Formats: sequence, structure tokens, C-alpha cells
Amino acid sequence: MPGQGLSPAGRPRAAGGAGGVCPRDRIPGLGGSFRRAGRAGATAAARISRRDGVSPNRLEFATTGATEFVDITPRIRDEVRRTGLRNGRVHLQSLHTTLGLAVNENEPLLLRDFEG
Repeated sequence: MPGQGLSPAGRPRAAGGAGGVCPRDRIPGLGGSFRRAGRAGATAAARISRRDGVSPNRLEFATTGATEFVDITPRIRDEVRRTGLRNGRVHLQSLHTTLGLAVNENEPLLLRDFEG
């Protein structure tokens, strides 16, 4: 059931109002475009080219057991440092069906609970 401010499914939305994204508010990016985040954000985003700030590398590692926890924090930190960025997001993707990614503190007691 749509709430206040939500259109029912399958019906076109009304023309965008305040806060909407217009073509002039977009800057080119890798595989698409990004919305400008105001004057300062637009300037910073415009400085990032297709080659800067993106690390499309694979991190490979071998495991020895059926259930194993591998702390990849140092390797991710090195990749981020290599891009030269100080702010942003890290996106990780598993290319294997039996791999699980989790973000958590490296707490030994918690890891033992997961193994049990």
C-alpha cells in the first residue's frame, strides 16, 4: 500500500520538483554519470578521471579449510592508498559462489562462534 508521497506501482511519476536530477547536474563517470554534490562536490568530482580513483583489481588468495576467515583489510587499505583517494566507498564483489563477504571487527571470539 503506497504511503503519503509514494505513487502506486506501475503509474508514471509526476514531473520532478525540488531536489530532482537534471541533465546539467550530471558529470561523466565510469560506466555512467554521477550527480553533482553542489559547487565544491562538482569541482572535486570533475578532477577524477576514468583512470583515477578506481582500482578494478582482483585480490586473489588461497584458503586451506572448508570454513576459513581471511582478514583482507590490509590489502584493501593498500588498494585505496594506491588510488590516492581520501574519501569514497569501497565496493567488493565475490566471483565465486561459495565465497561470502562480511564486514565485521576482527574479533577472535566472534570468529570462533561463526566456526561453531
